[in-house]
Amino acid sequence: RCAGRVEVYSGGTWSTVCQEGWELRDAAVVCRELGCGTALEAPSWARFGPGTGPLWPYIPDCSGSEESLWECGRWERRECGRGGGAGAVCSGQVQRSSPGGCRPCRDRPAPLAEQLSVRLAGGRGRCRGFLEVSHNGTWGRVCADGSSPGTAAAVCRQLGCG
Repeated sequence: RCAGRVEVYSGGTWSTVCQEGWELRDAAVVCRELGCGTALEAPSWARFGPGTGPLWPYIPDCSGSEESLWECGRWERRECGRGGGAGAVCSGQVQRSSPGGCRPCRDRPAPLAEQLSVRLAGGRGRCRGFLEVSHNGTWGRVCADGSSPGTAAAVCRQLGCG
């Protein structure tokens, strides 16, 4: 779970991050955000295969000190070149620093400033429980109606739970 193609969930879909301008400092932010230690490599040219969704329309511009890819500056991409997706290879040292065993992930739709976080709560361990979403600072449970195994898979992947 600490090496692979970098994808972001925004606007209701997973998008592959373009390799153009992708550097080790960008991968360092992703590794930190996922609790996977330090970045060892920032492979590009689709080493981990092409993504299935669209390309994310932005190129991250990280300093390397940000806690989340959403905190990085970004600019609209013009082209992505052949090969498609950026990747990250992390040291794999999982860090758990959030209270209650839940490690929230952030998904902030671009370019809005609104922040959306997800977590699993009420279960045994950080990877089990009810899906909760925080919208503008208020946590609430997600209704199971209309959800699918794909939704569960996306949440588990986003939280680093397999």
